[in-house]
Amino acid sequence: MRSSALKSRRSRVVAPLAITMTSVALIAAGCGGSEKEAVPGADAASVANYIPSSAVVYAEMSTDFEGEQWQQIDKLAKTFPAYPELRKELDDSMAKDGVDFDRDIKPVLGKRAAIGVVEIPQATSTTQMVITAPTGTGTTPNIDAIGNAADKGKFVAAIELQPGKEADAEKLIAKDATVSQVGSLKVYSNTKDKSVATVVPGAILVGSGPEQLQAAIDAKKNGGGATLAGSSRYTEAIGKLPQQTFAQGYVDLGKMIQMQAASNPALQSQAKMLDMYKDMRMATSAAAEAEGARVKGVTIGGPEGPADTSFSPTLNARVPANALAYFGFKNLQAQVGQSLKQYAASGANPQVMDQANMAAGQMQSMLGITLDDLKALSKNEHALVVVPGVPYPQVALALQVDDGARATKTLDSLRTASPGLLQQANLPNPSAQWAQVPLEGGVTGWDLPISPTGHVTYGVDGNLAMIGSSPTILKAVQRPTQPLAESDGYKKALAGMPDDVTSVVWINVGEAVRLGEAAGAFKNDPEAVANLRRIASISGWSTGGKEQTFEMFFRLNPA
Repeated sequence: MRSSALKSRRSRVVAPLAITMTSVALIAAGCGGSEKEAVPGADAASVANYIPSSAVVYAEMSTDFEGEQWQQIDKLAKTFPAYPELRKELDDSMAKDGVDFDRDIKPVLGKRAAIGVVEIPQATSTTQMVITAPTGTGTTPNIDAIGNAADKGKFVAAIELQPGKEADAEKLIAKDATVSQVGSLKVYSNTKDKSVATVVPGAILVGSGPEQLQAAIDAKKNGGGATLAGSSRYTEAIGKLPQQTFAQGYVDLGKMIQMQAASNPALQSQAKMLDMYKDMRMATSAAAEAEGARVKGVTIGGPEGPADTSFSPTLNARVPANALAYFGFKNLQAQVGQSLKQYAASGANPQVMDQANMAAGQMQSMLGITLDDLKALSKNEHALVVVPGVPYPQVALALQVDDGARATKTLDSLRTASPGLLQQANLPNPSAQWAQVPLEGGVTGWDLPISPTGHVTYGVDGNLAMIGSSPTILKAVQRPTQPLAESDGYKKALAGMPDDVTSVVWINVGEAVRLGEAAGAFKNDPEAVANLRRIASISGWSTGGKEQTFEMFFRLNPA
């Protein structure tokens, strides 16, 4: 998350702690690992007892440097060429303040550190905080928008201390800080930063103001439902994460929307839409393993995705093993339809469904196809494929269809109607004409050269409809020399994927870096290439239902 109590720009009074933990966390974000088997759910960390139950965004990370997660992170981080230089910069930065990590910081820290955002600006646009993703997962939190809101909000953080280390912690945060007495609190602040800090038994507290520090102390004192750790909304979501994690986070999107709507008449007018999200929460975790890193997440309490969007991937057998990227999903037409219905229900534009039906009628007269024809083309499994090409990568969309003859007729109708549409477009080759081209297995496709380096090609092979940027990529999808589904890298990266998912993604980082290097993309930044070479692939999937889950795995090449 963007919002972190351990960011140095927000916590200069604890700069040595902030810089060290944030930087290593960033290294870990490029590493992390996977849980292959079922594991017990995570518990609320002790630092969550300092976070008031009103918090809408929460993040915590391990500061147990002798623990299994940090030991694994250390092993992974050391394999990146940039690590020694980064570590030196961190050490030099701390040395300027007369601080040594091993001597001054490590002995002070307990096992966890956390931040809770307890108030966000009322001007934040709630409509940007949710997105309807075309992945079968329905409406999901927009992490960028939430992070932006949290960054500008009021926060309180708790950094757990080793027993008896309070005096050492006070000496550490007192460097370059102004000390003042606010009520019963000794507050450390810095004139260049709005953050303040204090030391309490067992923890350093950092906040955006003295009132946030006091709120944390009161929450800890009162316990139970006064704390985030005692909130059932939080514990239900966080309990669905694995126990062994480096970091985990929580967003109460329902409560965040309610806070925004309370003073926003425009949002209050969309009560039906807001009601869909009132119980929506998301929890995420990151953990390090021997081969890389995995981020896991779950969204609960929000709208369910449309029906019939789960599938067991089969089109990965049509993807060439050297593909730069593969994205699998199902029933795009149902996902678009649900998005329109939710938008209409929000009250923002009740006529949107009528407008969509009118557009469908116009489409039939202009293009010669019906909405049912498009639905038939886009109701089963889909695969978006990107493969290497010269001078640019080539792209294809493969669609499973029930009726190949109907799919051919639909695509032929679009081809017949295309000249009138192309005349309105500013294309490099306005006089281009469709021409038949041979594909694999005796299939005949159609190709339109819209520019010297760009084509539109389509064809139907049995129950597989294909639209791509050249005949070459369609042939590769028809008869891949080696299917991606059978490659060792793909199988290792997606080991543990459920039988039924709502989306699957695969990015061949290693191949992309190799092609980029050959094209001279990194000639001015050789260090970037050296570090990117460590990453083999990025992969992931999502599932639907009442508890919508997602996972992303960053797999590293052997050191």
